[in-house]
Amino acid sequence: MSDEVKFAPCPFCRYGEVALSGIEDDAFIHCRDCGARGPDAENNDRDKATLNWNGAALRARHAKAVELVHDLAVMLEASVKLNSAYRFGIPAHANVLDTLVARAALQDRLDAFLSEEDKAT
Repeated sequence: MSDEVKFAPCPFCRYGEVALSGIEDDAFIHCRDCGARGPDAENNDRDKATLNWNGAALRARHAKAVELVHDLAVMLEASVKLNSAYRFGIPAHANVLDTLVARAALQDRLDAFLSEEDKAT
């Protein structure tokens, strides 16, 4: 690895300052803000500790993105059902309101996720 190592942001708080540390023969990355700690790397292998941390952070971001995509699919399905009900004259006033509220909340989550990505780059 190069001398200038870049750590991924903390996958839990996204804002914490991360640092390389070691105890005995193990190296690890930890977040100074929320206390999250990456997997240990034996033999004080700092490069391996960095790879462990960055991999864990990437997996956490991926899981969050997958959850958002799933929720978007559910919202799309609900919107299609409401549209079909409306076309056939089925009253769905309460469902429309619930869907709009859920869509707004989902949009807020998506906006927060994307703004975290902007801050991380």
